[in-house]
Amino acid sequence: MPVKSYKSKYLIISVCLLTVVLILTASSALIQIKSESLYDDKIINVRIPNTLASVNILNGVNQALAALRGWMLLGEDKFKLERQKAWKTEITPALINLTNNAKNFPNTVDNQQLKKITSLLDELALEQKKIEGIAQTTQNIPSLELLFQKAVPQSLIMSKEITTMIELELTLESTKQRKTLLGIMDDVRGTLNLSLANMRTFLLSGGKKYQKNFEILWKYNNIAVERLIKNSHLFTKEQSNAFLRFKKARNIFLLLPKN
Repeated sequence: MPVKSYKSKYLIISVCLLTVVLILTASSALIQIKSESLYDDKIINVRIPNTLASVNILNGVNQALAALRGWMLLGEDKFKLERQKAWKTEITPALINLTNNAKNFPNTVDNQQLKKITSLLDELALEQKKIEGIAQTTQNIPSLELLFQKAVPQSLIMSKEITTMIELELTLESTKQRKTLLGIMDDVRGTLNLSLANMRTFLLSGGKKYQKNFEILWKYNNIAVERLIKNSHLFTKEQSNAFLRFKKARNIFLLLPKN
């Protein structure tokens, strides 16, 4: 084979290989650009609107709850209107947007979460209407007086003093015994706050399930307090003083349901 012909074929093959490499490189770049474009579209058209809608729902729920508290405490009609406005202008439109965007959700988990949120909001709307309906009725006044004039002050003292004990504990050197003590204190505060939340909801709404929840959680709180008493020898002087104030408020609180 002539040398010139061999070189010509070699050159052609080299050019073909180079062309193939360039085509593959360009294709890869185009695919990458298209992928990034789709990702950007997904953020702009799906994630951002859904995030904004979720924030609007949260803001609306907070506004509705604040208005409901105002109505329960003061009985002024403006708070009823504010609660209705929060649902009409914030929560409902945002939920509609989320529902309309559901077809763009990337996986079934998001859709399951949306169904759960929708169900919880329906339940919240119903419970708020119930509370709004009975909060200012004559038969509900005694429970409001018990809650806000007697129970709440004692519960605030208990919560404040157990928190003081925890904060003092965090300043001490950590040992196995003190870690256990800290865990017990945290159990006392956790069960206290949860039980009081259910008590408040029961007195405001009359829902029996909240009364049952309170009784169960208060039983756990009694157990935690007994464990705390058994470990009281580990208290510092400041913790002992805080615990005395905690027990005094708790003893007063325990007499309230009998009144």
